[in-house]
Amino acid sequence: MNVAHPSALKNRTRRSVSIPRRLTRDGRLHLLPLYYILRLSYLAREGIDNSGSYRFADHIYVGRPTGSTPLGRWIDARLLDMPAARAFRCRYQKANEVVRQSLSALPNDGSPLRVLAIPCGIPRVTARTPGVLRNGSRPAGTAAG
Repeated sequence: MNVAHPSALKNRTRRSVSIPRRLTRDGRLHLLPLYYILRLSYLAREGIDNSGSYRFADHIYVGRPTGSTPLGRWIDARLLDMPAARAFRCRYQKANEVVRQSLSALPNDGSPLRVLAIPCGIPRVTARTPGVLRNGSRPAGTAAG
């Protein structure tokens, strides 16, 4: 089995200096209004400008539509209600629930608790679950969250 060395793998993130210019050059002028309308939505704008940054993920986790205009907020709400965004949010909520349940099942005898998080990005489940980690040990009442 031939496996490429990691340095030989290509980053497949598409980059464009100017999406409107690219659409114009490619003769896809009909997509220009859609591009500008989508940019009214915070989620779409963050996804376009920063290719799915942590702010993009955080916005999905919060699930509260925002945008630069009422139309932008409406579009944002539609995007946040799409199955992929709901699944994204549900996975985060379930992970938080599992961490809380696991901590509440452990004896609270003051012994240290070590948590290993292997996220694809920021370890939000450990960073944002109230009381999960405090100075490297499990505090009393962590289950309350």
